Amino acid sequence: MKRLIFQKLALRAFIIIPVLVSGCDSRAVNWHAILFEKSPPTLFIPFRLDKAGFVLNKEFETKARSQVYFFDLAFKPKVIDGNKEQLHRVIRLLERNNHYNDQYIDANGVVIYPRHGIKIPLRLTIIRIDSSQEIQIYDQIFDRLYSSGGGTEGFLPSEIDGVRISPGKYRIRLEALETVPELADIDVELYVRATG
Repeated sequence: MKRLIFQKLALRAFIIIPVLVSGCDSRAVNWHAILFEKSPPTLFIPFRLDKAGFVLNKEFETKARSQVYFFDLAFKPKVIDGNKEQLHRVIRLLERNNHYNDQYIDANGVVIYPRHGIKIPLRLTIIRIDSSQEIQIYDQIFDRLYSSGGGTEGFLPSEIDGVRISPGKYRIRLEALETVPELADIDVELYVRATG
């Protein structure tokens, strides 16, 4: 009995002390979210740019708090025996090297990153699935991607868009509106990730 009481007190102290230490600082760690909320899903789903009309459909569920999810195309060029020809070709086609040089600040003080690279026509649709109905919450057509930088030699993400998603069940639909022959031999995935 004493052991059980001690365990309960220790758990409460583990939760309360960090909250007291962090105080009201706006940069404080959200311990409740870390300890009790489910992590948002991160998805990697194969996609094709070598075939116009290719459609990816994927259902997913999130129990995490409402947050922005980024939808990227992740290009996976192959580096075989040190040969980086495919890697350099993809970087050049996506114009990833220009990303930071071309940014500008709009009238509201927001940093804008222009869309770069070759045309990659896509349609992204997100549908919320409720028990009685399906509600389209997002539907947009894109012809270029944001060159989002980062990545590694074998993983180059380029942003399609970011969408705020609340807890629930969803269907993602991504359609290749045209063939992109320049990237037809590159492995591509839809990469879905939540912000911090």
